[in-house]
Amino acid sequence: TTMLVRFIHSQRANYTKWNKCMDIKAEIKQFLSRFFNDYNLRDDEDIFSLGFVNSLFAMQLVLFVERTFQLSIENEDLAIDNFRTINALASLIQRKKVLAG
Repeated sequence: TTMLVRFIHSQRANYTKWNKCMDIKAEIKQFLSRFFNDYNLRDDEDIFSLGFVNSLFAMQLVLFVERTFQLSIENEDLAIDNFRTINALASLIQRKKVLAG
């Protein structure tokens, strides 16, 4: 019985983490849809290689992340790889939330 309870708790924790990740991705997709119009952006697609991005967009993206997820993006977080895809953005946000406690 104890093993079953542990298994259920671990699965619940995995589901909660997955669900939060999906919520984060949904927020990111909603924001990006304003800039990408009817383009169906995949979670792993490089937004910088699509030609939609300029320096103003990059600043708006950082502000969106800070305001929406109540995070502070530091200079060391500004590596382009953290913002290149929806998956990368979601990972950055999750890491920052864990660090913020």
